[in-house]
Amino acid sequence: ERDHMTPFKAYHGTFSAKPTTKGLIAIVMVDFALSDITAKDAILNLPSEISFVASPYAGGLQEKITNARSYGHEIWMHIPIEGANFGNDDSGPVTLLTGLKKENNILRLKSILGRATGYSGVIMTEAPNFSSSPENLTAIFGEIAQRGLGYTQADSNDTTTATLAASLNIPHALSNIWIDTSHDKADFEASFQKLENIALSHKVAIGFVHASPAIFPLINNWKTSLTDKNIELAPLSFTTRTTEVAPPLK
Repeated sequence: ERDHMTPFKAYHGTFSAKPTTKGLIAIVMVDFALSDITAKDAILNLPSEISFVASPYAGGLQEKITNARSYGHEIWMHIPIEGANFGNDDSGPVTLLTGLKKENNILRLKSILGRATGYSGVIMTEAPNFSSSPENLTAIFGEIAQRGLGYTQADSNDTTTATLAASLNIPHALSNIWIDTSHDKADFEASFQKLENIALSHKVAIGFVHASPAIFPLINNWKTSLTDKNIELAPLSFTTRTTEVAPPLK
């Protein structure tokens, strides 16, 4: 608090856009650290600009985060929260729930945030279903703001939390698409093309992808192709709505 150095500022990735760059794309890989083999593969074989979302349920989480950061990867922490599909999807015992008191959700949130250090923000992968207790959701985001973290929502249909984050001056972003991991090369290429179009028209684009080694070489090949299009891959923090990390592209 004394020097105003927030986790978002302290732990964001290293990146500097070229003067000719017209668009930035952030690729965000979720489920990082759940599989030891996949985590190691991702750290070693993905471009350093790829951001990882750490699972609070992963074993050896701090070691994996530290290792990933040493290779230049930016880390964000996943916050399991009750969504529309709650009950059908098992999001685990630390899920933030609309039926809990505000104090209990904050305790769960602190438990998640205390699993490791070195992450610049938090990510939700689905829209919270907190319409019956909006004050509960506001309290959760108040805690995120107080701790100086960034926030990104992977569900492109959820604008409620982005608005809430903006009202609390939280650096924030909203995903554009989920990249298809059906192992069909044509689907991958269609997702990549859509991200390129968004980046060129809106200056930034964000794509989420599940941890799957099958897509790693495709991402590497795609990155090479972006040079001639004046598009660059960038850590997630550089595509958030804030001026704390980098000035906007001209």
